Amino acid sequence: MDRFDLEDQIMKSDNISDELEMIACAVLERQLTEDELSNALIGLATVHRIRTKHLFECFKSVLELDEYSPNFYGSEK
Repeated sequence: MDRFDLEDQIMKSDNISDELEMIACAVLERQLTEDELSNALIGLATVHRIRTKHLFECFKSVLELDEYSPNFYGSEK
C-alpha cells in the first residue's frame, strides 16, 4: 500500500455522511419502519467499523508501523 491508497481510504471514510443523509431523508419521508431504520443504522455502523479498520491498516502500512515495520520484533530477517 502507498500514500495514494491511504488518501483513497480517507476519502471513502467520508461516505458515511452521504449514507446518513439518505437515511435521514427516508425517515423524514416516512419511508422506513422502525425496524428498517434500526437495521439500516446497525448495518451502517458495521460497515463504518470495517471501513475504519481497513483505513487504519492502510495507515500503519504506509507509515511502516507495528507489524509493517521492518524492525518489528519477531519478524524474520
